[in-house]
Amino acid sequence: PGEGRTEDYPLILITGGQLYQFGTGSRTSRSSGLRRFAAESYVEVATADAQRLEIGNGEEVRVVSATGTVDALAKVTDAQPTGMLFAPLAFPDGRVNRLFPAILDAQSKTPALGHCAVRLERRHSHV
Repeated sequence: PGEGRTEDYPLILITGGQLYQFGTGSRTSRSSGLRRFAAESYVEVATADAQRLEIGNGEEVRVVSATGTVDALAKVTDAQPTGMLFAPLAFPDGRVNRLFPAILDAQSKTPALGHCAVRLERRHSHV
């Protein structure tokens, strides 16, 4: 069961694997060789959404759902359609799964962790 967009949470976040990490990254994220390709947690943002939210590539952002928040770096890309975000599961420190509600799939009785409605906020530096 997936959540739909709302006024408070106008974007849909999907999660998954990435090329240079395996599974949740609990082992492969420790490899300095593999970390050269992706060193820390990130969220891919469509170019149009990044422009609308005034978020630059590499800027710190906060992803907020009704369940929790996660901080990451923005990776502005044309690979994502407008209104969609992607975050890899491969960074144990990213804790992306905290954004998902504790809802079990009716058939499999496993957590529904594939996508949820979120909003994206710019992180403000503390000076």
